[in-house]
Amino acid sequence: MKGKVRWVWLFSIPVLAFIKHLLLVEGAAGSFGDWIPGRYNWEGKLLAISLWIVVVITFFRDRLETIGLTFKQCGHWRNTAFGVAVFCALSWALAAVFQFEGLKSGSISDILYQASMPTLEEELWFRGIMLAMLIEDFTTKGIKKPQVTALILAALVTSLSFWGAHSINTDGDWGFVFDVWGNLVAGGFGVLFVIVRIGTGSLVLPMLLHTWVNTAGYFL
Repeated sequence: MKGKVRWVWLFSIPVLAFIKHLLLVEGAAGSFGDWIPGRYNWEGKLLAISLWIVVVITFFRDRLETIGLTFKQCGHWRNTAFGVAVFCALSWALAAVFQFEGLKSGSISDILYQASMPTLEEELWFRGIMLAMLIEDFTTKGIKKPQVTALILAALVTSLSFWGAHSINTDGDWGFVFDVWGNLVAGGFGVLFVIVRIGTGSLVLPMLLHTWVNTAGYFL
């Protein structure tokens, strides 16, 4: 990749990721107060979403389709993406039926959180901003249309990052535990979501799927 990588974009990713995780950890620790009741980190997620809105306005306001903020479904492999989306939705519906005995308990606040915060924050970052930055990184300079190699590399990195983010836990005292094999299901969904994102060119279906995966257990 020598001479092909846009290093400014590439180095921006870990910086943004660090700021995002700092907001999430501090939010979980109660540093920003407790605005909304419930057992989830509303405060950290809302601040992280605010960070992504600032990034979108600063770097992508004139080309929102680059990060998937479009209702048009006209990506590179649309039909394949639709098939993957249907498989993802149905397979998780079956998993929810067999995994949970009866309805999964949870307060209204918790259900609303699972239906909104992870979807908005994680999709904007992993399949939106990060994916777009990586595609910019790996696309040969002077070429406007993303190359297949760039798409594959970007999809791989975002999927690994999504899995890693769901496999890292904190002990509440700035100590971290990385479970290498933990949350492989999340890693698998990260792969499926990015296929749908690239295939449709939009974040709409990945967001709907993410919300479904997080909430199906409450209803099935």
